[in-house]
Amino acid sequence: MTGVILGPNCLSTLRSILAPSNTFFRIGKWATAESSACQTRCLQKRGINTSTIKRVRPNYPSLRPAQRQRTRRCLGNEPSSPYSSSSRIPNPPPKLSFRLAAASCGKGRKFSRHENTYPFDPSAADPLGLEYGFHLSERRLDRRNSGEDAFFVSKISRDPDRIAFGIADGVGGWRDSGVNPADFSHGLCSQMALAATRWPEDFANLAPGKLMHYGYAAVLHDENIGAGGSTACVGCVSADGRLQIANLGDSGYLLLRTGRVHHYSNPQTHAFNTPYQLSVVPPQILARASVFGGLPYLDTPSKADVSENTLQEGDVLILATDGVWDNLNSQDLLQIVKHGMSESGGWEQNAHRGIEVTEGLKSLTEPATPEADLKGTLQSALAASIVSAARNASLDQKRDGPFAKEIQKHYPQDGWRGGKVDDICVVVLVAVNYDWPTNETRPYTPGQDPGEMEVDQMVVDDDTRPK
Repeated sequence: MTGVILGPNCLSTLRSILAPSNTFFRIGKWATAESSACQTRCLQKRGINTSTIKRVRPNYPSLRPAQRQRTRRCLGNEPSSPYSSSSRIPNPPPKLSFRLAAASCGKGRKFSRHENTYPFDPSAADPLGLEYGFHLSERRLDRRNSGEDAFFVSKISRDPDRIAFGIADGVGGWRDSGVNPADFSHGLCSQMALAATRWPEDFANLAPGKLMHYGYAAVLHDENIGAGGSTACVGCVSADGRLQIANLGDSGYLLLRTGRVHHYSNPQTHAFNTPYQLSVVPPQILARASVFGGLPYLDTPSKADVSENTLQEGDVLILATDGVWDNLNSQDLLQIVKHGMSESGGWEQNAHRGIEVTEGLKSLTEPATPEADLKGTLQSALAASIVSAARNASLDQKRDGPFAKEIQKHYPQDGWRGGKVDDICVVVLVAVNYDWPTNETRPYTPGQDPGEMEVDQMVVDDDTRPK
């Protein structure tokens, strides 16, 4: 007995098939009462006994749809089945590559767009933010102009299609105990960069929360870091556009898509100006706190907020410490990025469709000439513009930023006005389409043979056939 599925276009399918009298038809879940009647009349005109037809009441909740079976075939080797619901081959998902740059400015220091911008070069062997040396005096020589803030950007398992990145903000309160807060934040970012570079497993096993955990564990076992703490915001991204971010504390991220805020993080705080934080607390401080009270916060990576998004070409992701968020809000950053993307030609305004990604975006994220460096690229310019705007806002005593508005709400008697001077650190990511070589065939799924693709076919359940 022959089995045929009748879907939305069942009538046209039926007219194109000369069915034998003993053919069994199953009315799919899309059928309506009207289409079912038309099918019956058509069958009767062709001399088919309609009593052998298994009828299904439309929209009946207990119905099982026809079994969806995924088959693999080599294109051009087999003809498509006349009973297939569709012979159209789905387009392969686009592959993305990522252009990243960091920029920073220490508290009370001057900011130079050229000197304090650090683009990430995927062809380089070493990640950004990696410290060298055994003693702290040696490690401090490699630190950027970021004060107690730190950042890192690293390939995962040295694969340029998989990138890990993050920022950390040292908790300044440790200065009262004679501790340099920068040692913890820079040490944490260095350990996460090292862990990502040496990661031996697949990307699916390297979530940002796990990377934060490994970095934190390494800091806890580092005898050079006896005390300290920091917030952390860590991301992992792969060529299929999958983005995962783990955020602990009041650092955070903002994802922009063609002139709009697509997603953003919320700060985690125990109280006003008291963020969640990873910490190394010496035993003597714990003992003193147990007697006099005021135990320090001992947050762990498991408390981080984890989110997942799928990036598209032209997306701009911003990771920033509270030196940015205390002085600029999401709309301020959106305007900075919109201006930079529009002026450079990465985004353009369409009269009917709004802001769109231009074809020249990828070239803007690459050096203009082989001799030029990456500091003149779009991602570097965006990072520098955000740091510059945040620094200017922090020094403006006439414009109340987000921090000023919050402190006025909690402590109106303090009379706080203007910005908040602090260390500033930013990592910017721009997603662009992967440049496929001309002799390379786009695979449908990673690891699949380039000549193979998947085709959906609708088949009849064996248990629905008449006995």
